[in-house]
Formats: sequence, C-alpha cells, structure tokens
Amino acid sequence: MRAGPMVSRAARAVGAAALLGSLLFWGGCAGTTGQRRSLNVVTAEEIQATLAPSLYYALVELRPRWLWPRGRSSIVLPDANVPVVYLYGMRQQGRLEALLDIHVNDVERVEFIDPLDATTRYGTNHAGGVIDVELRSR
Repeated sequence: MRAGPMVSRAARAVGAAALLGSLLFWGGCAGTTGQRRSLNVVTAEEIQATLAPSLYYALVELRPRWLWPRGRSSIVLPDANVPVVYLYGMRQQGRLEALLDIHVNDVERVEFIDPLDATTRYGTNHAGGVIDVELRSR
C-alpha cells in the first residue's frame, strides 16, 4: 500500500521536471525569432531613431564603446589607439572629430572594424580599429 503514494509522488516529480524543461526550452526559443542587433554594425534606422544632431552623438548613444581608446597610449603618438574614421574608403583627418561633421540623415550604415581586421584591410596604424561610414546616395 505504501508503494502507491511513492510512485505517484515520483510520477508527479518527473512530470513537473518535464514541464519545467519544456517551458525553459520553448521560452528560450521564443526570444530568438526577433531581429538581433549587431554589435559591429549600426543601420540608418537605428541612427535616425536617436535625436542626435550628428553621427558622433548618435554613436555615443548607440555604441559608446566604439569611441573609447583601446590599449595603452604613447607619449609619442597619444592618439594611436583611438579609432580611425573612414568615409567612402578614405581616411578622414581629425579621427573622431570627423564624425561631428556627418549629419545623421545622410548615413546609410556604420561599421566598427576591430584593430586586427582594420590592419589587414587598411595597413598599419589602426590600433584603435576603424569606424567605416557609408553615406546614402543622393
């Protein structure tokens, strides 16, 4: 007689564990169907959703880590580890200050390229990476 209640308790525990596992599985899958934001790319839609007057301030809001210097600075080259801005594939003067001159409505896409890939694509002196800006065609 005592075996009956023990079996039912065990059956309930197994059922509860199965239900919990099922909920965790399906709950985890539900979150993956939406649009996932890339950490290395900012689209025009994301930029225009900000109220920023320039691309610099939009990036401060959306991807502030892109603007941080990487690694140690040098007395000889204090800006060596700051990201370099490229526009139309051309290096811009003034590094991050170049982003202040770009209006958010003109931007199609912005990509951060890490230092290793930036050195492979553009050569040396990209220890801070590259912020590659694509403007809309008019």
